[in-house]
Amino acid sequence: MALATALMLVLLGPGERGASAQSGGPAARQGGEAGKADLASAKRHYLDGHAKLQAGDVAGALADFRVANDIKATPQAERLIARCLDSLGQLREAAEWYAKFLAHVPEGMAGQAEKARARLAEIRAMPGKVHVESSPPGATVVVDGHADPVLVPADLELSPGPHVVTWTEAGRPPIEKKIEVAFASQQTIQAEFAKEAPVVAEPVPPPVSVPASVAPSGDQGIPSSVWVAGAVAVVAAGVGTAFGIAALDDKTEFDRHMTTQNANNRNVHALAADFSFGVAIVSGLATAFLFFGSRGGGSQAAPPPPSTAPPAGASGTAGFPREHTAAEWAVVPVFDAHGAGAGVVLHY
Repeated sequence: MALATALMLVLLGPGERGASAQSGGPAARQGGEAGKADLASAKRHYLDGHAKLQAGDVAGALADFRVANDIKATPQAERLIARCLDSLGQLREAAEWYAKFLAHVPEGMAGQAEKARARLAEIRAMPGKVHVESSPPGATVVVDGHADPVLVPADLELSPGPHVVTWTEAGRPPIEKKIEVAFASQQTIQAEFAKEAPVVAEPVPPPVSVPASVAPSGDQGIPSSVWVAGAVAVVAAGVGTAFGIAALDDKTEFDRHMTTQNANNRNVHALAADFSFGVAIVSGLATAFLFFGSRGGGSQAAPPPPSTAPPAGASGTAGFPREHTAAEWAVVPVFDAHGAGAGVVLHY
């Protein structure tokens, strides 16, 4: 503190006022020297700034150094302002104050000037941060044509200077932009791809239904009725199993305690199990009939189209040959209010 006080007394002495006029301080611009009260105030803020800087209050020290430099601009205050801004991460403004200090370094501060010059070079070499976006998102970017593609949105760190950013997306022409990146800076760039024209679908003709009796045989999909009947069979079998287990438990309980309630429970559960198993058997048979019927069963292939000319020895009206249609049959399920079964349908 004593050293700082002595330094401040030297700075505010008559020998430094010429340097103050050259540095462009407010007092010099007004064409006169600062009054004694102003110089005392500058000295007080300068010393308070030193004390706050030693205590770790960088923001408070910066405010005091700014006030002291506004009253009487000195290279010493400019260097300390640059240091405070540097510590607070305000690098671009810190670089400006380092440059101000280096513009008129007084004798005896060559060591501080060398450190300030090295730090200024470091700051000016720092990359700038570029946030890249695209509309719609999901495009890729390439910087200067030689970097690996990056999926956007993305944050890039680019060296100071000019760069070329290229957005690419499948099926669309690339977008290229030239940007200027300043040291220790931040900026956001975006590319907007043109919206694609709506695709008009060609009308699809409606499907032609083919009667089952004339449909070609072969591996065709399983009808939904087979799945429904099979599901009913599986569910009924499961329910029957559950009621059967319950009936066995009721029988065991009845053997231990021969009561009317236990007998009724056993009978009800046994009847439900029998009914469920019956439904499962009928549904299983229906599933088999439907499945094999859908696979062609005993039906024959569709007859070939009639010939335009009657075969030799064929009877019939001239020009109208007799059609030869093969008989076809199919197995179908039969359900009514009293039961279920299967039947055979014959077409001829």
